[in-house]
Amino acid sequence: MSSEEKKLLDEVEDFCRKKDLFDGYKVIVAAVSGGGDSVFMLWALRRLARKFGFMLRAVHINHMIRGDDANQDELFVRKLCRTWRIPLDVFTIDVPKKAETLRLGIEEAARLVRREIFEEQAYKYGALVALAHTADDQVETFVFNLLRGSGIRGLAGMKVRTGVVIRPIMVLWREDIRRALIKLEIPWREDYSNWDMRYTRNRIRHRLIPFIIENFGKDSVKHIFRATEMLDFTRRALERAFARYINEALLGEACGVMAFKASLALSDEFTFGEVLRQSLPRLGVGLKGFSIERVSHVFWRIISSKREYPIYGGAFAMREGNCLFIAKTKVYQLKTAEVPIGGFADLGCIGRVSATTIPLPDEPKSDNPLVATIAYDGSPIYVAPHTPGLLFHPLGGSTMKVSSFVKSRGVPLIFRRAVPLIFIGERLAWVAGVEIAEPFKLTSRTKNVVKLEWNGLFPELFLKALTEAKKEFNPYKSIG
Repeated sequence: MSSEEKKLLDEVEDFCRKKDLFDGYKVIVAAVSGGGDSVFMLWALRRLARKFGFMLRAVHINHMIRGDDANQDELFVRKLCRTWRIPLDVFTIDVPKKAETLRLGIEEAARLVRREIFEEQAYKYGALVALAHTADDQVETFVFNLLRGSGIRGLAGMKVRTGVVIRPIMVLWREDIRRALIKLEIPWREDYSNWDMRYTRNRIRHRLIPFIIENFGKDSVKHIFRATEMLDFTRRALERAFARYINEALLGEACGVMAFKASLALSDEFTFGEVLRQSLPRLGVGLKGFSIERVSHVFWRIISSKREYPIYGGAFAMREGNCLFIAKTKVYQLKTAEVPIGGFADLGCIGRVSATTIPLPDEPKSDNPLVATIAYDGSPIYVAPHTPGLLFHPLGGSTMKVSSFVKSRGVPLIFRRAVPLIFIGERLAWVAGVEIAEPFKLTSRTKNVVKLEWNGLFPELFLKALTEAKKEFNPYKSIG
């Protein structure tokens, strides 16, 4: 091994140490296609295994896309691993057939297959899976994402580690790797589909990047690579900052609904995008449909309207006052349940309603809207869902429909059918979290008192959302 190859190996070692890439794992599985980059990575990891204290394995996937060429790649990798005494797992997957079954493009189906196999290997061996992406791949990814209109995450390129996947040679350039393989007399296979100009990435690799080098100098691509590193630092700093910012904006989460202070969550399109990016996975919605254009479209609709507006994947957003809701469903209280004295009725994610008899308090009204002290005549207490036309007699007011009452009290639309309705006998005594009925208020003539409480994450969220929904929100002042 000459000084040049040793220099490359030292670069990989330093890179892996600085990034703590192997993270104490005892097994590393190298994904080997047979191409030059993956063969060099296998050679380098074989050399570094003892230093870092891991056992090296390999995995090869025959996608059955390139006919006999793919079979020859497999034979080559088998022979190489046998020569170097590296344990190898080979998977043969009919990707074209899988793509047809799943109605996906060939490339997308191949990525899905690889991801599944890598995760399976990581689980099976308690390992990390090493991919042979280089500095050239990072530059190509940057240009590709730039042309697609990607945001800062896309422009930051591939991460050195993503889940169980690591990229230990991303610090090296393809030209240096090929030169090293020739000097080391290590063969590799060429994938001629990498020259198919129907693929955007190949046009970037073989036409656009050479044009940049020819017209702006060889260092230009190194400057692009350095820019991706700086963008990655920026991305991570922003994510840390936004994690704190979004925690400040988040009012709470319950029953598949997340509520935020609109003044913070809707301060600009970028911030709203970050709120969505962190909220949607928590609601069970993936980020496949996520785009800058979609974020902007939803943002301006929510700014200008108080109505529900779809995001994608069944999720929607809506705003009332200074409260922004992101959810997959409206919340409904659908149970009818008795509330025993000294016990509670369980309403699932909506919480619990409990009842306790107490002496007549000195102060008839509780400061906590989730607690009501009411006159009690000994009739059964129960919770029931909202029904059309149901009437309620608010304190000091006239009887009105419950639907009109909760609207008049500023209850957000998304929660209006979720509020537990507490009956004493046949009469509605308390719209939980909002107000007790006039006939049940405490007076000097009251003999028996029951304390009703609504507990749980949802009622806590309800109160915070109710408070913010009543506040004014000037979106244009916030944006400005």
